Amino acid sequence: MSTTRPRKQSAVGLYSKRYYEDKVKDNFNTAWKKVKDTAKPGTRIQLINDYTRAAFNAEPEELRVSLEKETEEAYKKEMAEWKAGKHWTPRTSDRAMEDAATILVPFADTISQRFGVYVSLMLCGPMSDGKVGLQRYSKFLMLQSPASKMWPLYDPEGFSAAEKSILSIISQGRL
Repeated sequence: MSTTRPRKQSAVGLYSKRYYEDKVKDNFNTAWKKVKDTAKPGTRIQLINDYTRAAFNAEPEELRVSLEKETEEAYKKEMAEWKAGKHWTPRTSDRAMEDAATILVPFADTISQRFGVYVSLMLCGPMSDGKVGLQRYSKFLMLQSPASKMWPLYDPEGFSAAEKSILSIISQGRL
């Protein structure tokens, strides 16, 4: 598995991000008021893009070249990090717990669907505040039986006990 390859932001996109409120929005809103009642779906976004591109093109060449250079440098940096696998190495354990779902959810879904089984995953580890954190994800199949419930819903006390046990073991350094 790998993370998605970085995409290079366009200079117009960066311009929009930085200057839309100050340099584009008022002109666009004025034009939009004139056509909004007769506009087809998707017209609004197309007009925003058109007005932003026109404003970008009207800027001094120095600014346009500067934004182009900035997007190129940012893209090169992101690509270097991506190739080195840094996107897989979270900077903090808190971030690792947050990011885990992007990998674990499809993984658990695939296992559940492929083998027709219930899947419960728990990640435990030290957090930046010194406490032990726990992240969980459960996947179940909607089967035609009364037992087709997730573990936390079917046996909340047992599941809670399992969570507490894991947290206790980790926090005491026994694993």
